[in-house]
Amino acid sequence: MQRLQYYHTEHILASDVHGVHHKDSFVCHETVSGDIVGLSDITGTVNYLDKIGYGIHGMVDKEGHMAWAYGLGEALFYHAGGVNERATGCELVSLIPAMIAKKVITREQGWEMWLHRGAQLTALAKMISAWHNSDPKRRPLVRSNSLHPGVCSHWDVSQHFSASKGHWDCQPHDKGGHFPLGHVIEMAKGYVHYGYHF
Repeated sequence: MQRLQYYHTEHILASDVHGVHHKDSFVCHETVSGDIVGLSDITGTVNYLDKIGYGIHGMVDKEGHMAWAYGLGEALFYHAGGVNERATGCELVSLIPAMIAKKVITREQGWEMWLHRGAQLTALAKMISAWHNSDPKRRPLVRSNSLHPGVCSHWDVSQHFSASKGHWDCQPHDKGGHFPLGHVIEMAKGYVHYGYHF
């Protein structure tokens, strides 16, 4: 058993909890914020979400720093309209969606950029494996479209729930996007046996 090393955010986000509900889905988001060395991206995003009444269970930046709202794993945060009750959310620090939107890079180039963010993808995979290990039967390490248990992206959620319509962060590469979601899930499967937990 190995406990993940992360920055604790529960003291900031406790006031943003809107109830408690079992989680069977893990939703990946992108912050659309810069890659500042250190924890600034994480603390800045968490404080901003708190300011507007939103919340997020986890965060990972380019350097592989992790944040987690320890003790609030079943908390209902507003982060993905339509699945907030049953979804754990994780923000990934990344400017890639903004660069694609501004046509600075293509989606394919965005995918290649994500593949070079090894520390971030590794940290995300470890976090997903810890999420799975906390309830293996109800939190499967499978690709989901947001309608069934598993791991998905905010883009997936927006395809089925009007409350998330228009969001395309972490659009999977195999669905015409830029994010290597399938790759991350396979990495997470490899980390399960290390017994990562929060």
